[in-house]
Amino acid sequence: MKTARLFIVFLIVMIFTGCLKDLFDEKLPEATKTGANTFGCKVNGKSWIPDGSHGFFVSIPALSAHIYQSQGRKFFYISARKDPSILNKEEDSYDDMDFDVILPANPGEVIINETCSNCGLACPYSSLRFFVKGLTNGACYMTSSIHTGKIQFSRIDTLNRIVSGTFEFSAIDNNTGKTINVTDGRFDVNTR
Repeated sequence: MKTARLFIVFLIVMIFTGCLKDLFDEKLPEATKTGANTFGCKVNGKSWIPDGSHGFFVSIPALSAHIYQSQGRKFFYISARKDPSILNKEEDSYDDMDFDVILPANPGEVIINETCSNCGLACPYSSLRFFVKGLTNGACYMTSSIHTGKIQFSRIDTLNRIVSGTFEFSAIDNNTGKTINVTDGRFDVNTR
């Protein structure tokens, strides 16, 4: 009985200090610049870390990134995925996060402020596009001229194909009008 009381007191203290949330929330990866192939962020305050999709017939990697060239410009594309089979069908179940950006020549900040109206297809080339999809709930959140954000590139090494940085943005689902906020984002990828 004494152990049960101590446990209850412990839970109360954790709730009031805000630490209980940290016990159940995954820790985001460190913001590194070594090509460690890491990605993580908080979506509406909850950690979001890709784990891939592992089905009986298909396996989709947790993270893929590419540098590509089009119309004389270099672009950086990153795709992070969670396994939709383990997500619930709640509003906050997001299994696909992608962004496509004109790759600057040097590290620095890129502002996200372009509108794209189609979540499934590539948009006209702009400075940046973020989108978050929830296959389990049909959601498609995209940045726009109103729902904006930024990437702070900390390393752009095209010779070794390493791109690292941090990001944050807000996005809207044009079908429902609901919004999400993505904060504390970080990536460190090798684009080979």
